[in-house]
Amino acid sequence: MVKKYFDYYFYRSLENTNDKIKDLSVTENKKSNLALFSHEQKKGRGRKNRLWISEKGDLTCSFLIRKNIKIKDLGKINLFIVSIIMKIFKNLGIKNIEFKWPNDIFIKKKKVAGILIETTVNGGKINKFIIGIGINIVKKTFKQNIQNISLSELKINLDAINFFFLISKKLSDFTTNMNKINYENLSQTLSKVFFKKTSIIKINLGKESLSGKFKKIDSSGQLVLTNDDKDFKLNYGEII
Repeated sequence: MVKKYFDYYFYRSLENTNDKIKDLSVTENKKSNLALFSHEQKKGRGRKNRLWISEKGDLTCSFLIRKNIKIKDLGKINLFIVSIIMKIFKNLGIKNIEFKWPNDIFIKKKKVAGILIETTVNGGKINKFIIGIGINIVKKTFKQNIQNISLSELKINLDAINFFFLISKKLSDFTTNMNKINYENLSQTLSKVFFKKTSIIKINLGKESLSGKFKKIDSSGQLVLTNDDKDFKLNYGEII
C-alpha cells in the first residue's frame, strides 16, 4: 500500500491559502503534510505582503511540508518549485518563459505566476515550510497598471485543480528524494531564462541596495551578480 504524502483540503473561497493552511496545521492536523486548494482567494499576497490579485478559475493553493532542512537549503526548494512550474508551462507549448529571481515567472515580459515560501525555524533548522502558489489562468482587468498575463490569453486551456494535483505529485517526489536532485542542472536552466541577463540589475535588500550585472543562479538558489570584477551572492532581496 502506498502511503499518502499529503492530507488534502478543498475550499470554495478563502481569504488567503497560506494563512488557512497555517491555521489547519495547529488546530486540526498537527502531524501531517497538508495540501490546500481554493477556487477563490480574496486576499492573496506575495512577498513583503504585496497584494496578489486572482479570480475564480486561477490556481490558488498552498502546501505545508513538515521536514527538517538546513536554512541554507531553503533556496533549493525555490529552485525546484519554480523549475517544475516552468517545465509544465514548456510542456504546454508556451514560449518566452522567464524567471525573475527569486520567485516570479514571466511570459512575454508579463507576470503569470508567483511563489511565496514561509518557514518555521526551531533550533537553527527549518522544521516545516509553506509553499504558496498563484498562477493566472483566467483573463482579468486591473485598475492599476500591472503587467500581468494569463494562460487563457495564450489560448491555453488548463483546469486549476488538475494543475494543483500535478504540482502536489511533483512536490511529494521532491521532498522524498531531496538529496538526489541535481540542483546544478536546475540552476543552469533557470540562469538561461533569467529575466534581465544583459542590463544592470538593482536589488533592494531592505535598508540598502546593491547593483550589478547578472552572472548566474547558483545551485543553492542564490543570485550571483558581478560588479567591478567582484561577485556577490544574494539569498534574499528583490529586483527593482
